[in-house]
Amino acid sequence: MAELIKEKNWIPKHLRRPSFKAYKNNSNAPEWEFVDQKTKDFFLGKMKENQDHVINDSFEENGVWYWTSTIEFKDGPRIIPCDVIEDAGFIVPESHKIAREKRVERDLGKLHEQMKDHEPSEEELYEMRAAFGPGETVVNLITGKETKL
Repeated sequence: MAELIKEKNWIPKHLRRPSFKAYKNNSNAPEWEFVDQKTKDFFLGKMKENQDHVINDSFEENGVWYWTSTIEFKDGPRIIPCDVIEDAGFIVPESHKIAREKRVERDLGKLHEQMKDHEPSEEELYEMRAAFGPGETVVNLITGKETKL
């Protein structure tokens, strides 16, 4: 299992703010404090839930964490996203980051191959016209294919 972050006031980016002390010291690595006690209590509760989920619903093999529920998938178990591990308060091993990046590249390559001949259905075209307006050109981010609405 990866090492648990031991910093006393570690919190995710969306729940933290720099302390006055960090600005005063003009530090590149500011000290973080909880916004208030309610936020601290909420965060610590969520972090505990996330830790339990990651610990109880995963397994580790060669420095990579996988979801237990995906063991039976035909292309192998799913690697836990790094942000999920970090939000649970764990430090993500470098081997995990590398394996996750390789898996994402592989999966995107497969998706690109599957979608190379895809033509938008009438329903997809209708939704695109509603979102972007008639006459606009929409680009499929996976294939790079342009569709004139």
